[in-house]
Amino acid sequence: MLLDAMLGTRRTAPRTIAGPAGVEDQVAQTLEALFPGSGVMKPKFPLTYVEFAVGPANDILGLEVRPFAARYTP
Repeated sequence: MLLDAMLGTRRTAPRTIAGPAGVEDQVAQTLEALFPGSGVMKPKFPLTYVEFAVGPANDILGLEVRPFAARYTP
């Protein structure tokens, strides 16, 4: 999604990615694993990462987001 915004659609509008603590590092690690060398690419649109807490309601760009913990297999 992020690479498509940078390369495919040539996005210029701001993008916000929200997730649990460490979301920015997780996105960077995933991109690098799937697309080696992608870490040197910088978007030409404002990109903001927002970390939210699990459990309580969080205000993300005017939306109330209430995340719940989930178990994932390794």
